Amino acid sequence: METNTKLKTPRERIEIIQKYKQTGNEAFKVGDYKKAFQNYHFAIMYTKSVFEKPQTMIPVQSEKLNEEDLKEFKSLHAAITLNMALIHIKQENFDKALKECDQVLEIEKDNVKALYRRGLIHMNHRHDIDKARADFNKALSLEPNNDAIKKELKRLASEEKAQDDNLKAAYKKMFL
Repeated sequence: METNTKLKTPRERIEIIQKYKQTGNEAFKVGDYKKAFQNYHFAIMYTKSVFEKPQTMIPVQSEKLNEEDLKEFKSLHAAITLNMALIHIKQENFDKALKECDQVLEIEKDNVKALYRRGLIHMNHRHDIDKARADFNKALSLEPNNDAIKKELKRLASEEKAQDDNLKAAYKKMFL
């Protein structure tokens, strides 16, 4: 696949990004996370080549992007970054996964998938129930019919109840 980001039109770069993303998705589906990550990394390099500051998604002045192309670059960047976060989660690199989710949320504060994945990290690996709840609640407010988010909020509530019960039992033993 093409690796030279110079002298490509925005549309050509979008097509190359989509090819890298698709190849990454195929590798991910068969469990080849290294190959998936490499392809996502190349795709991200192409998205970043269009922006002065990728974290703000401000296009380089010389880029002649129409609104449709700009929107597509941003969307691809978010999707690929979240795919990279999922690979980090699968490989138990939770700090990196959290960073990837945070990057997406800096650009798209209402990205449900980023909120959901970050909530999972906070709940399962950071054991930060308050942050997990905040992410899940915000995601649910954006997608009220999302069953996966509802399921995690129920699981969060039951874990919180179990922790409270354990704490009460421990205090009860202390004062007997």
